[in-house]
Amino acid sequence: MARSVAAVRGRFVASLADRAAELDALMVLAETEPDARRFFLRAVEIVHRIAGVARTLGFSDLGDLAFEAERRLGTALPPAAVTTAAETAIEAVDHVVSCIDQITLSGQTAG
Repeated sequence: MARSVAAVRGRFVASLADRAAELDALMVLAETEPDARRFFLRAVEIVHRIAGVARTLGFSDLGDLAFEAERRLGTALPPAAVTTAAETAIEAVDHVVSCIDQITLSGQTAG
């Protein structure tokens, strides 16, 4: 059982760099394109998955940050243009990406 959990953690950590790169790209597009909504919708999908899996696998800080980013992205969704709520959501996603960077750079398997 412990081996299977370790394997799942390993796959999750290995996938984080790709998720961080996609979130970074989405937030750049959200800041530069006139209709940020579609980029926020995709980011909500990504951080929602991260939030659920991270907490389950022992990455509580990442899970908390992802949950907060999901909440803020949801708050920023109604308008099509970048607003104060959108800027706050982008900052929250940046925190998720920073936490992912810390995990992947340190080679953590739980935290």
